[in-house]
This record gives sequence, structure tokens and C-alpha cells, in this order.
Amino acid sequence: MPIFRRSPPAPGLLPRGFTPLARAAAIAGIAALAGLAGQAGAETYIWKDANGKTIISDSPPPRTSKTPARSSGGDGKNPGYALPADKAEAAQGKNAQASSNGAPAAAPKTMADKDLEFRKRQMENRDQEEKAAKEAQDKARRQDECKRASEYLAALQNGQRIARFNDKGEREILDDAQRDSEIARSRQSVNELCK
Repeated sequence: MPIFRRSPPAPGLLPRGFTPLARAAAIAGIAALAGLAGQAGAETYIWKDANGKTIISDSPPPRTSKTPARSSGGDGKNPGYALPADKAEAAQGKNAQASSNGAPAAAPKTMADKDLEFRKRQMENRDQEEKAAKEAQDKARRQDECKRASEYLAALQNGQRIARFNDKGEREILDDAQRDSEIARSRQSVNELCK
């Protein structure tokens, strides 16, 4: 004799072929999801008790608590809802300043505004990185040119024989007058490149 009797499923509730154990598991899962959905809008209260201990609860604080309760979650329209003291003072200061200037208080930023600011910061960071990379590349190039010009000047001053090609493509060695003018030109190049 079987322990479980197979009963026909309720029409449209569960597909055919579900065993009683599978049905129970499915119903438990649905119940758990329903319970979580009910808690999604629940409020959480934070306050300090008479001893100064911070209490976090899903029920409002007793009237004997020392600090006003802060609420998170839910719709925030609960009568026990209050901003933390520092944020409440800041909000009051902004409202007083806006009313004294005659201008309305600034509206909170939308997601589109925040996204726009984020993209702007990204572009600024990218531009700064590109500028820094270009400056580093220019600095490395100038150091390389400075090194070459300094080596050429040292070779000229040490009396090393230097040859160059003339207009006809013939190789000619520098004489003393040409060497002196080349030294003067090389010193000027070194001064400009090695600042």
C-alpha cells in the first residue's frame, strides 16, 4: 500500500508530472519569494536608546529614546522618519540661504546629470593622461637630442677629426675655422636643448 496517494493536480496551477515532493518545494519557494517581496518595502529604524546604544529595528522607537529615529527603506513618509542631525541642519541651512537670496533651492541631481558629470570627469582624466604622456615623450626626445648634441660638441672640442659632405657629395674634413664655427653652433644647440 503506497504512503502517498497520487491526486490529480489542480487545473492550471502546476504542470503535469509534478510529484508531491516537487509540489511542496515549489509552493515553499513561492511562499519564500512572497515573504521577501513583502519585506522589500519594510522600514528600518535607527535610534539611540537611553544608554546611548544604537538600535536598529523594523519597529519604530519608543517615545523615550534620546535621538530622533532615522528611517531607511519603505516610502520614507512615516511620521517617525527624521534625517540625522547633521544632515537636517545642513538642509535647513540650505533652505534658509535659498530663501534669503530669493532663489529656489537646488533640485537633487538626476541620474542623467550624474552620468553626464561622470563622463565629463572621464574625459578630463583621459585628456590629462594624454597630455602627461605627450609631455613625457617630448621630454625624452629633448633629452636624447641634448645627449647627441653634447657628445658632438665634446668630439669637436677634443680635436676629433670631423668630416661632412659638401654640395657635390664629396667628403671633406673640417679645417680649424670650420671647426670653430661648428663648435659655436653646437654650443648654441646644447644651450637650447639642455635647458
